[in-house]
Amino acid sequence: FGEAEDAVFENVRLEDVNIVGESEVGGAVGQLTEATDTSDDDVPSNARVENVSVMGDIEATSGTYTGGLVGFPTGDGSGEDAYGPTLDNRNVFKGTVTGVEQVGGLVGRSNFGTDLGIGYVQAEVEGTNQVGGIVGHSSSNPSTFQEMYFAGNVTATSGDDVGSIVGYVGDDGGGTGGLDLFPDTYWDGELEDDWFGSSEEPIDDRDEDDRPTGLTTTEMQGTDAEHNMAGLEFEERWATVPDDYPVFQWEAAARDDPDE
Repeated sequence: FGEAEDAVFENVRLEDVNIVGESEVGGAVGQLTEATDTSDDDVPSNARVENVSVMGDIEATSGTYTGGLVGFPTGDGSGEDAYGPTLDNRNVFKGTVTGVEQVGGLVGRSNFGTDLGIGYVQAEVEGTNQVGGIVGHSSSNPSTFQEMYFAGNVTATSGDDVGSIVGYVGDDGGGTGGLDLFPDTYWDGELEDDWFGSSEEPIDDRDEDDRPTGLTTTEMQGTDAEHNMAGLEFEERWATVPDDYPVFQWEAAARDDPDE
């Protein structure tokens, strides 16, 4: 899809995709808009991506916002009242993502109050600047990234805003270094050194529980992953794989029984 408003993408499996566009390009949808005010915690998101797996190559040739699943999730509001789409519950991207600015393994830019959680990326991600393994440019309004990991390489060809999790961390103007939180999020530190490229405000004093954790390849693979990536719910949804990174339990079952 090029764009969608208040739409739900759920239980989708796409393999061997080759998607090319100019800008706002994603494996599931280029732009996903939360058009309904969901700033109240009791109001669920109407724009969601859940249990979606995309494998293949995603490319934007000239513009911004390129993501493995969504190029540009967006909404409205500001500060704590911002609201945006939700990408949650077993999302996967494997392959390559190539674009210009704001390029990410899952999303190009997490605008407004976009929330990302329970997913992973194994990919090569490349752009000119603001390039991240999970998100290229995180929102200037608060977003949360939780129970996720990235394993792969990230390249910015003409800028310094490049990181294994996020290329550029936005700020809400309050001098807090952005309100984005990254609890229970991991990356392979042997493949990429830093979790973020740059930010509008210093974030070195951020609480340790709200930062991603860098691990070695060995620590993230096999049965060691269950101990070292304790923020992932292995009993409920994740599974370890011998000599490989964790996958979701439905993926492990499919490997054991290819006919499922």
